[in-house]
Amino acid sequence: MALVNVVKKVEKARDELGLLPGEEILAACTTNAKGTMKRMAIMGGIGGVVGAGIAAASDRKKGGEEEVQADAMAERYPGSQLFLVVTDRRMLATTVGAMSGKPKAVAAEWTRDELSSVEVERGKIAHTITINFADGSAVVCESPRGSDPDSLAAAL
Repeated sequence: MALVNVVKKVEKARDELGLLPGEEILAACTTNAKGTMKRMAIMGGIGGVVGAGIAAASDRKKGGEEEVQADAMAERYPGSQLFLVVTDRRMLATTVGAMSGKPKAVAAEWTRDELSSVEVERGKIAHTITINFADGSAVVCESPRGSDPDSLAAAL
């Protein structure tokens, strides 16, 4: 059961997002940069400045972000909080309104032939999503529990 019905939100905003006539939304979920949910849990559990300091130290310990080749398809992935949307024609990454929680604009898109697969590794706090592209590049992000990232993998 999804916490938020992302497909429904995207369907309502289809004209603003520029979905093509007849383009069918197959799956969608909320994603964040890898480590966001852990950082939020640490900051919430410990609180304030101390929690922020521990979260920052944890980020430094793991060595930061993976580097992506400059001309790779994964380079177009915008990061931050997004809705990932798979349609019958492409995959979109849309920005999300901070206050409204609605999709705002398409930040990136890939045709289906540019995508190789989506893998989901289930976790206690968040699920890790690996988006594999046809050129061999990949992006790792995460999805909060209840956001249905498995639907992305199934749709591709």
